[in-house]
Amino acid sequence: MTAGGELVVGTIASALAAEGAAPASDWAGWERMGRAAASGEGNGWRTRFADDAGLLAEHGFGAHCMTIDWARLEPSEGRIDGGEVERIRHQLDALRSVGIAPWACLFHTALPGWFADLGGFADDRTRGRHWARYVDRCGEWFGDGVAAWLPLHDPIGWAWDAFRQGIAPPGRQDPEAFAKAAFGTVLAWRDAWRQLRGGGPPVVLHARLLDLHVGDGTVPALTHLRELDALLWGSVVSALRDGIVSVPGLADKEVADLSGSADVVALTVPGALSIDVDGRFTPYPAEVRVDGTGWGKWPEGLGHVLRRAAELLPDRPFAIVGDGVGTLDAPWRRDVLRDTAAVIAEARRDGIDVRTWLVRSMVDGYEPGFGDQVPFGLFDRDRNLKEPLPW
Repeated sequence: MTAGGELVVGTIASALAAEGAAPASDWAGWERMGRAAASGEGNGWRTRFADDAGLLAEHGFGAHCMTIDWARLEPSEGRIDGGEVERIRHQLDALRSVGIAPWACLFHTALPGWFADLGGFADDRTRGRHWARYVDRCGEWFGDGVAAWLPLHDPIGWAWDAFRQGIAPPGRQDPEAFAKAAFGTVLAWRDAWRQLRGGGPPVVLHARLLDLHVGDGTVPALTHLRELDALLWGSVVSALRDGIVSVPGLADKEVADLSGSADVVALTVPGALSIDVDGRFTPYPAEVRVDGTGWGKWPEGLGHVLRRAAELLPDRPFAIVGDGVGTLDAPWRRDVLRDTAAVIAEARRDGIDVRTWLVRSMVDGYEPGFGDQVPFGLFDRDRNLKEPLPW
């Protein structure tokens, strides 16, 4: 990840996608309740990681972001699974041995059930004690094998899904609980930054940002757009630029060490949205083709987001993380990724410091909300390349 150097292209996968839900995770409980399809063993990474690392190297990838599953490392409060520690070290070593830079994500979708039961990120004492200890342990156990840290994957999006939409554990639709959880995740990324920074692997802030448009030109539609924009963009920009936690539903609060709390800003841009008078979202532009998750695949929107991010957060390096296409139509996926590569190349020519592009994902796996019905992989589960890579 050298500024001005060659773009590093890699892949990313959640622990759910790659290994399935840990038995002690809140997502496993979600599955047992019948709220989600069974994830099983994911795409088999847990036993096939060495071969998968070789496959990445064979096809010219330079990085892979894997999620360290907290619920496997610490299945109950204070009980560490030493075998899992060694397994993760072997996975990191396998990637490094073939020249793949390992990124380590510390939280992506699923939490230890015991941590969630104690209040999770929304509870100051629980977060301050247990999250901080987990981050410290990961730094101690895996820091010498990691090329970059990504402490939290889409933290605001996770809080939205879990506490506003109710489509992830604990399945609530409670604006007040959402605001507290979102506030807590911002503090969690600040805490992880404090603990992991300092001359070693860069610490990456991840955010899902969208290119937003007013659908019908009405004042209510514009109001809805501004509210969503403040949630997605305002929370990130106010934190990194001004050191202020700004979450709708809570008073803004200045937080020590929050300003500048990232070495790299990673963006996921799943698509663009149009917002109408009733606050309904539809893919933008109207004629855009959508994938199996309902997101319209319009690479031009990524260019808009990159330029806006560079204006609001100048002189910062960026990564594009987790953009992909959930479809059975592999040629269409290739075409979207080819156009995305062109957008990134144009941004780099214009001086935007995009250093890494991690595609979702290497191998078809389990997708929250969709099970195995919406494949994102460049390779199928038998590790066959679906279409020639478009870069």
